[in-house]
Amino acid sequence: MRILFSYIKGHWSEDFRFSYYLLVLVFIGILLYFNYNLNLEKRYLDPAFGKPLHFFIILISFLIGYLGTLAIQRLYFKKAFPADYRFWIALLFILCVEAHDMSFSFHRTLARALPTDIFLLAIRTIKNMASVVTVLLPLYIFHQVTKSRTRFYGLTRQGFDVRPYLVLCGIALTGIAISLVNNDLNSYYPTYKAHMGDYFGEYEWMAVIVYEIFYSLDFVSVEMVFRGFLVIGLARWLGKEAIMPMVTVYCMLHFGKPLPEAISSIFGGYLLGILAYRSKSVLGGVMIHVSIALGMEFFAYIFS
Repeated sequence: MRILFSYIKGHWSEDFRFSYYLLVLVFIGILLYFNYNLNLEKRYLDPAFGKPLHFFIILISFLIGYLGTLAIQRLYFKKAFPADYRFWIALLFILCVEAHDMSFSFHRTLARALPTDIFLLAIRTIKNMASVVTVLLPLYIFHQVTKSRTRFYGLTRQGFDVRPYLVLCGIALTGIAISLVNNDLNSYYPTYKAHMGDYFGEYEWMAVIVYEIFYSLDFVSVEMVFRGFLVIGLARWLGKEAIMPMVTVYCMLHFGKPLPEAISSIFGGYLLGILAYRSKSVLGGVMIHVSIALGMEFFAYIFS
């Protein structure tokens, strides 16, 4: 744990300014207020799913979140926006990749070819599998084309020590067990619903395993985008200041989920951003994120 505390302490000593952090939190709070109080997800985003408009709504929303935070940062520290055009290409690329992943709807067409009894299971499993094509493959191609100096945006064991992350996973899982007393979370989790595997009868356990494997894989792509690309990748131009804009967009990724989860993502994203930036590896974040995701599934099932 000592090395993780040194990462956090080092970042705070270099980056923390109360008024700066407060301005960013106020900005994120405004975004949260508009989304949850005006019900923007159900009123505008959900009806557009499967249409090009859905992609553009998400992309514009992410741009507002990212550039709004970047503007606060640049004005506060009296720094110019990055002048290198490659930064703007990289930023637009990764936000387009994430918006496309969230707008991906072809899995519905594939699922309709399967028996009705497994439609919900199929549609969710295929969607999680699709992140390999919609996220990881574009990232790999972009990494090769741009000849990036990072080790595939932090997907490396170099400098990674698993032991302190095991402790963090234990702490996180304990917190999850306590937080699931909240009915808002219980209404959303587990994402694997009891009736989804009825088609398989006594072999439903196999459907559960397949579902949870690909559910976990989806969080690998999340870490690659938010901590790998938006932090480690863009640190080439922004340094440690790549973390805060990422936190805002990461919070926006959770819009549509229970409000407590969206709020907690601010602090979780910030912590994982520091760890990724300092260690130059996303493996710790992948480990924590997958543990939290599966922990939510397990404890929600137990308490339901």
